[in-house]
Amino acid sequence: MGAEATSVTRAAAWIVAVVLATLSGLHGYWAMCGDWGLREALGGGELPHAALAWLVAVPLAAAVPVVLGRAGIWGERLPERLLVQGTWVVTVAFALAAVVNVAGRTTLERAGFAPFCILMSVLAAVVASSPRRGRGPSPLDTWLPS
Repeated sequence: MGAEATSVTRAAAWIVAVVLATLSGLHGYWAMCGDWGLREALGGGELPHAALAWLVAVPLAAAVPVVLGRAGIWGERLPERLLVQGTWVVTVAFALAAVVNVAGRTTLERAGFAPFCILMSVLAAVVASSPRRGRGPSPLDTWLPS
């Protein structure tokens, strides 16, 4: 059995989870034809199809319990491997979003979104690299390939 997640890890997990949930909700709003903030977020131009917003909103929402589970806040019966790998995927996704935004067209993308995504990537990495939850293996761990 490993060590429990620290208070820093738990705080980082809550911050990342709240941001993921907020971003998911915003993309869900845009998917249902809401337009508040959409042009600013995209830097103007033509608006994408609403289905694309759902393609972003659903994975963002699915990442929330993964990050909270990795920190031991939720989902103690979920497979550890899923939580570790899923949280690393969140870390890489935020890092890639930072790179995309650094190359953005607007000041908001370059000076706002890029640094924000870097911060979120670092916080997600803190959660992903945290010690094992210390609860023993999940019954589902045996079902996942190594």
